Amino acid sequence: MKRLTYLLLAGIALLGLGSGNAFAQATASGAIQGTVTDKSGAVVGGAQVVAKNKGTDLERTVTTSDTGYYRFELLPVGTYTVTVSKSAK
Repeated sequence: MKRLTYLLLAGIALLGLGSGNAFAQATASGAIQGTVTDKSGAVVGGAQVVAKNKGTDLERTVTTSDTGYYRFELLPVGTYTVTVSKSAK
């Protein structure tokens, strides 16, 4: 019985150590979202939106929806420059 108790306590201790590493590896992230409109206020669907992290030069690209909406998720925390472009048809 003492051996079973010892193994149980040792297992619980190991689980506690493992979970600490999981929390230590968590990183902060954020999101950028918005709606692209033209000068008249009309939404711009199909536009390319680029978010570039100023500190790391990481770039992510998305395309706006038919309603002009875009969203970048799980971005590392930092300062970003967001640019929008669309080819004239």
